[in-house]
Amino acid sequence: MRKKLLQVSAWLSVFMLTSNLSHAAVTKKTILMDPEKRFADHTEAFKALGITKYEGAKSCLPCHKKQVEDVFHSYHFQMSSKLNDVTNLPDAKGGGKHNYNDYCMSIFFNGHTINWIGKVTLKKTPPGHENKITGKLLMSGCSMCHGVSMGKPGNPNMSFEEAATDIDCLVCHISGYGGGKGVKSGLKVPVNENGRWRYESKIDLMKVASKIQKRPSKDVCLLCHAFSGGGDGVKRPNLFSGLMSKKITREIDVHMGSGMDCIDCHSFQNHKVGTVGVDTFSREAKAVSCSDCHKQPHKGIKGWFIENFHTEHIACQTCHIPLIHKSELHRDWSKIEFEGVKWGEEREIKENIIPRYAWWNGKRKLYLPALNGKLIPANLEEPDEGVENVIGKIQFTQPIGKKGDGKIYPFKYHYAIVPYDTKRNVPIPIKVGIIFATGDRDKAIKMGAKAAGLEWDGKSWVEISRYFQLNHGVAPKEKALHCLDCHGPWWSEHRLPFVELGYGHFPGIAFGLGMIFTPVILIGGAFYIYKRKKN
Repeated sequence: MRKKLLQVSAWLSVFMLTSNLSHAAVTKKTILMDPEKRFADHTEAFKALGITKYEGAKSCLPCHKKQVEDVFHSYHFQMSSKLNDVTNLPDAKGGGKHNYNDYCMSIFFNGHTINWIGKVTLKKTPPGHENKITGKLLMSGCSMCHGVSMGKPGNPNMSFEEAATDIDCLVCHISGYGGGKGVKSGLKVPVNENGRWRYESKIDLMKVASKIQKRPSKDVCLLCHAFSGGGDGVKRPNLFSGLMSKKITREIDVHMGSGMDCIDCHSFQNHKVGTVGVDTFSREAKAVSCSDCHKQPHKGIKGWFIENFHTEHIACQTCHIPLIHKSELHRDWSKIEFEGVKWGEEREIKENIIPRYAWWNGKRKLYLPALNGKLIPANLEEPDEGVENVIGKIQFTQPIGKKGDGKIYPFKYHYAIVPYDTKRNVPIPIKVGIIFATGDRDKAIKMGAKAAGLEWDGKSWVEISRYFQLNHGVAPKEKALHCLDCHGPWWSEHRLPFVELGYGHFPGIAFGLGMIFTPVILIGGAFYIYKRKKN
């Protein structure tokens, strides 16, 4: 122990003397594509085939049957993926078809449809706001983003012919058409036919024929992913609408600010995408890592120190994503308020958030409310400090790891207050459209419970929390964390909670010894040089 303390202190002394030496970084050059490479002009093809109206993938089948088949089997359409990294549920499938989450709770619940598709307009307001009832569409359900469909949720048992009329290719291949923007602008309209909702595309196919993207831009992806969770930047840390600007700089995001698109890192193979993370659910292809592009990122004395004392235990993101720009930290479905144009739950949104740090070895724990048609009772934990009026906590996603098993990663920690069925010990999905339209919380909960085959006693609430991994918002190398951001004397506060991470007070003691040895080495060295010159 003493030997290790002295070793670290000695290297810390050298590190302090060279802390201004910047480490090298491999920055991928801009890959903005010219129009000829970005777009595939379909004008003549549509004319030759007599295609004048867009009818989903049916319009694309004459030339792209294989691609439509690939999308049919993809996570983006099926909203389901077999998971290989969940320790407590080895046969789990995750995704929109299965999850109960800490934002809008459930799209589906144990096979029951909860918040998939419909038409939500404001129907009731507080006194004095009646003029806000205009009949304007607020939203059409989770299908605005989930499922890349024309209204029917993807199902592996549906025929390919049926799927071909339901897959919406232009969600990803035309800018401005997907997500809530496309629905609210009238390009994709929810219609009720004989009691069943679907989308009708109003896009002028011949107008957009020359702008169909072979390679989807970041703006296409962000139309959904920047607004997930019901707001701009509220869910995925460091994904927000500002990234869609052509003026986005490297100060905000090194990769997007250099002209990169989402699919440069999230590469697709046969329309399948792989992700890796505590809070993501597509596991259908290989995900990339930092080292795939950045082979030797650290150079010089400082780089040697980082490579030998940090990279084995600390993830790249920990130093290179120092902050969450702006995001939601919690929402409370027990407290409903009028927001000017609609009703909504109470939310806490903050800016420049310091991440929460935890060990992660690539595995995780996951809570699902049901598996293979059977409910899974939750094992309630003690609620987090300061969370009141709940009977316990459900941990939706949680990284697994410890000192010596994994690396330290940065996370956003988010929690929500949701209703709970105390008889079956599962959280209850809310029909959120009822809340947005009327503010009637209890009716929304009871209708959600009825649709899911559950019951609510009118008073029971639980906390449900999740760890969101930070992968976006990489800062320029000059703004990466430095030694003093994390290290300091044991009596001071540090960014990293060393005690909780299993280090005890060792890093603080080592730093203190470094502070002692540094002047000793400097004075001793100066005295030695002085004596040599004198003699």
